[in-house]
Amino acid sequence: MAVAPKKSNLVWSNLVHNKVRTLVGVTGIAFAVILIFMQLGFLGSANATATLIYKQMDFDLLMLSSDYVEFSRSSTFARHRLTRVLAEPEVADAVPVYVGFPFWKKEPGPPGALGKREILLIGFPPEKVVFRLPEVRAAQDRLTLADTVLFDRHSRDSFGVPDEPVLLLGHRHYWVNQTLVRIAGTFSLGSGFIADGLILTSAANYARLVGQEGSLNSVHLGLIKLKQGADPETMADALNERLGPGVHVWTRSLLESREKTFWVEETALGVIFRCGVLVAVLVGIVFVYQVISSDIGSRLKEFATLKAIGYGDRYPRLHDHPAGGAAGTVWLPARPAGGVRVVRAGGRVGRDSHRVQRRAAGGRADPLRQRAADHGGFVFGVGTAGARETEVG
Repeated sequence: MAVAPKKSNLVWSNLVHNKVRTLVGVTGIAFAVILIFMQLGFLGSANATATLIYKQMDFDLLMLSSDYVEFSRSSTFARHRLTRVLAEPEVADAVPVYVGFPFWKKEPGPPGALGKREILLIGFPPEKVVFRLPEVRAAQDRLTLADTVLFDRHSRDSFGVPDEPVLLLGHRHYWVNQTLVRIAGTFSLGSGFIADGLILTSAANYARLVGQEGSLNSVHLGLIKLKQGADPETMADALNERLGPGVHVWTRSLLESREKTFWVEETALGVIFRCGVLVAVLVGIVFVYQVISSDIGSRLKEFATLKAIGYGDRYPRLHDHPAGGAAGTVWLPARPAGGVRVVRAGGRVGRDSHRVQRRAAGGRADPLRQRAADHGGFVFGVGTAGARETEVG
């Protein structure tokens, strides 16, 4: 007579059997998961901020010096190299952009006083469209006035600009190097890991603020816009052949890929973040292993018996066992004294016809083994070292 399969919610029973153990296990695993995602977030921030400024610039191709490293270390090239590309029929416009790192300081106090901070300054012709941000486009006409800047709201609070900068418009409250400037408007962009703050200004104001007035012949970035229908990759290859050494023209996709590779793989910041992800994964593996190992180790005898009565290795449900099954032997990892033993089950086994014998001096049939035999005949010896085997027949 066959034994009907039985369903048992073993997972839930194990969880609620010892609530303190379950809470500790869940807390440990949750900590490991949070740690992994936190480190992945740090690594993702390096990817995202690597191209933060470039993504908001309006260009199809970008001309850079051959000595370019990354945005904050963009060497200069002669402006006439950029002007030459305007002769190409596929080129619609070429705009010079200037990058500097002057000192920013809030009034009062002379520019040499303590409290000054380095800030990223980007200069460009205000009559040209350089940034895609609507806030910048709406306010860049104000940059034609002398000593005016647009301030990035995502800059650090330590720069001293309040959340309501409208009150500051037209008022001189800040030094940039040796010059008092006005905040003519604000925008939201961010500067990533390269600086704590960002301001925009006109090319003429840039020259004044960094002490290069009247000399704008050295360009940091050359934004090239193509006419409709022109292929950026084909034009980049053609310009690189014609312009010769000293400069290189990049497509947007190649430039963004290069920046991400540099920040993630070539900087100490990227190495630290990648190592952090690896350590977090290892810590997670250790936590999960310890939780599972502790749970299994505390219930090893029960798991052995459950396997004996028909539970498979993968699925927590009982299998059918025919009343007249063939003899078989089930193996589990051996334990030291008092561990799991090999048990032999043979002959005709049924729910109402069985006997359980324990070959140990003075030993009686274990109720757990008796119950296991009732469920199909595969029984594990779980007891002292003196128990040799348990037979069911």
